[in-house]
Amino acid sequence: MFPEILIIVILFGILIFLIISTLKNKHTVEDSLLEGFSFDDDDDIGEDTHPCPLCEKALRKGERVHSVIYNRGEDRLMNIYGCPWCYSDHPAGCREPLRDRRCPSCKVLFKEGNFAIARVFERPGRKMHVHVLGCPVCRHKD
Repeated sequence: MFPEILIIVILFGILIFLIISTLKNKHTVEDSLLEGFSFDDDDDIGEDTHPCPLCEKALRKGERVHSVIYNRGEDRLMNIYGCPWCYSDHPAGCREPLRDRRCPSCKVLFKEGNFAIARVFERPGRKMHVHVLGCPVCRHKD
């Protein structure tokens, strides 16, 4: 009788040890997965990010600014609407809460549907270059 109880106690101890070590490892795995992830939406701009020109949110790889390019001969203009963090009609969906969108030139707070205007330059063998001119109001001020 005594050897059976001893075996049960040893197996029970091993089971407790395995459960505790599994739970402990689970927390360290979750912590390592979340390492470098920020829960607030004000991330620092790093080497793998670029800022949204309207809300200045640091966009990670794959997060894109929604824009529309218009060709008028050699002059190419672009309407910039914003990123998923500031533009509610973004094709990729929007993130909550939405950030304020401002004109990069005059700093006026944009209402829904407003956009910034930019000039687009093609550079052979390199990325497209975009020069933000401002919103429709401040762009045409003399």
